[in-house]
Amino acid sequence: MTIAASIAPASAERAPHRFFVAMSGLLLAIVVIGFAPSFYLRAHFAPLFPQMGAPTLPGYLYVHGAILTTWYTLLFVQATLIRARRVDLHKTVGVVGAVVAIGVLAASSVVLGNAAPRLVASGTPLQGVSAVIFGDIFTLICFATFVATAISLRRRSEAHKRLMLLASIVIVGPALSRWKFFPIYFGEPQAGDGYVALAQLGLLLALPAYDLVSRRRVHPASAWGVAGVVVGSLPVNVFIMSDRALAIVERFAQG
Repeated sequence: MTIAASIAPASAERAPHRFFVAMSGLLLAIVVIGFAPSFYLRAHFAPLFPQMGAPTLPGYLYVHGAILTTWYTLLFVQATLIRARRVDLHKTVGVVGAVVAIGVLAASSVVLGNAAPRLVASGTPLQGVSAVIFGDIFTLICFATFVATAISLRRRSEAHKRLMLLASIVIVGPALSRWKFFPIYFGEPQAGDGYVALAQLGLLLALPAYDLVSRRRVHPASAWGVAGVVVGSLPVNVFIMSDRALAIVERFAQG
């Protein structure tokens, strides 16, 4: 057996994992870059751009940001461990990931509970507040569903890693929306909002596209996961602009 022949199986085995390492790295970059002006480096950016508000944030938002950062960091670490064939360490870190997932849901619920009064006080119209509140509720339901299913299918690695990736994509919207704090968006408060849904859809569709290229068919987890998010978002988007949704938001905003 030649040296090339002995190396080939290992290289072929690692190749499929490159996509998941790249996607998890991309999501981590979106979060870090997107939240740099408004979270990680807020104290430096706020004096330069008064529209961002005070240099500091409420404590619960710092906790929320730290937990979300940990989640995306772990996603990248876990994908890297699998590519390095450290399945044993991947399983150990996975226990930490499950705890962090619970933290994501808990911290996000606290943020949502305080969102309506804070957004209304900052001048956000009720339609915008409704989009944030009910849109985030939907994404958190998707996140919880994907993570719970991924954990239950942890012995089926192909489904497990796709569901974890989908869980991370559905909650990356707020990080994408923060990109409007960069200079090209200053002076246009609503600029950049329209691209978020399109960018998130592109991230979702990257998974079935990868399946078609690498497997010549879409994996069931990719198909059902992406379809569930896209189809489920349709009635949510209709409800967001309804009088009932606006009334609920107004009630919460008034405390």
